[in-house]
Amino acid sequence: MNRTFTRDQLEEIGVPYDLGDFDGAATELHREQTDTRRWASVHWLVFRAPDDGKAYGVTYQRPLTEHQECDIWFDDAEITATEMEPRGVTSWEPASEQPDDEAEDGEELDGDADSDVFELISEIASRLRDATDEGEYHAVGLIHDLANGMTTVADARAELAELTFRHV
Repeated sequence: MNRTFTRDQLEEIGVPYDLGDFDGAATELHREQTDTRRWASVHWLVFRAPDDGKAYGVTYQRPLTEHQECDIWFDDAEITATEMEPRGVTSWEPASEQPDDEAEDGEELDGDADSDVFELISEIASRLRDATDEGEYHAVGLIHDLANGMTTVADARAELAELTFRHV
């Protein structure tokens, strides 16, 4: 799912340099340099648009020195932004037409939905807040394993059920 912005529209919301600096500005979610060319560096920017609240990714370039010149938007009059969604803890990927955890006919597929993962992380964190013994360390390990895809929601739930926490 893409959205087309004009140069003026992006400038009005502060993309790519003035994000969050004024009322109505877009919010920066992620930025990274993806390439270096002879006279410019190429960057990927993920931002939240203030008008619809969706996250979008755009590619732009910057001159490598103050003596170099390049057009930020590669001489395009309209800039195609890709709708983005968070994946994992720190990576952004193009939004899919249909989430992996939904079947075409509305039937849920076997697997772990993001909402299940976040619900379980919230439950672990709530219990961890008051823990004072080794259960605390085990719970931290569960959070780590969930966040890094090293365990399933079902396995983590089973392990969490076996933990006992000593509360203050």
